[in-house]
Amino acid sequence: MEQALNTVFGSVTFKKICDVKTGLYRESVGYNYDLLQDELKHGEFGQYGKYE
Repeated sequence: MEQALNTVFGSVTFKKICDVKTGLYRESVGYNYDLLQDELKHGEFGQYGKYE
């Protein structure tokens, strides 16, 4: 559990969700989870830098 929480809270995805300017806080859990999965898989955040 601790490792999972560290992964989520330490991710760029989580930082972007917390950033009101991105609007990601309004997206579904599934959408944001997909962003996190992509970040973990590819080592980069998001869909082609859309929210950079």
